[in-house]
Amino acid sequence: MYLIEMRLIYGIAFLSGMNADFDDAILNGFQNWLVEEYFDEPQSFAWEVLINKIPECSTDDDTANLDAFLKVMDRYLSSLIHI
Repeated sequence: MYLIEMRLIYGIAFLSGMNADFDDAILNGFQNWLVEEYFDEPQSFAWEVLINKIPECSTDDDTANLDAFLKVMDRYLSSLIHI
C-alpha cells in the first residue's frame, strides 16, 4: 500500500476507496465486526468513523494510529479465514 503520508486518514481513505471500487465486497461485514469487537452497544457510524473511536487508533501519534489500524484490519481479515 502506498500512502502520501503515514497517517491514519490516508490509510482509511486508501482502503475505503479500494473497497468502493470493488462494490463494497472487500470490507463487507467490517463495520459489524468492529462493533462486536470494540463497542458495547450498536453503532450507526460507518467503519471509517468507528476506527477513530478505538483507543489504540486515536492517539496523538498518526503513525502509531495507522499501525494500530492495520493491525485491526489484519485481525478482521484473519477472522474471515476458516480453516
